[in-house]
Amino acid sequence: MVDVDGRVVYANGTAERLYGPASGDLVGAPLLDRLFTESEQVALSAVVGQVREGRPWQGRLDVRHGDGVVHQAGVSCSPLWRDDTVVGLLWVLDD
Repeated sequence: MVDVDGRVVYANGTAERLYGPASGDLVGAPLLDRLFTESEQVALSAVVGQVREGRPWQGRLDVRHGDGVVHQAGVSCSPLWRDDTVVGLLWVLDD
């Protein structure tokens, strides 16, 4: 889960197992920089804008594991709402 600025506010144990760093290391970090390759980051900037407008997204992307290995994963991103305002983004990655 990330805030509207793209910083991780929560990461579960599965994120730790799949993406290497402890979830505590992820909290506060910019999600796009930590998990996605540079080429994917460029494409995801448009996705993040779409989700901030309230429209969910899903697809397959190259994701960087904590040890630096890149692999394909299913990715979905949905807006988190509070009082008709998007206050965060929920990212789900399926290895």
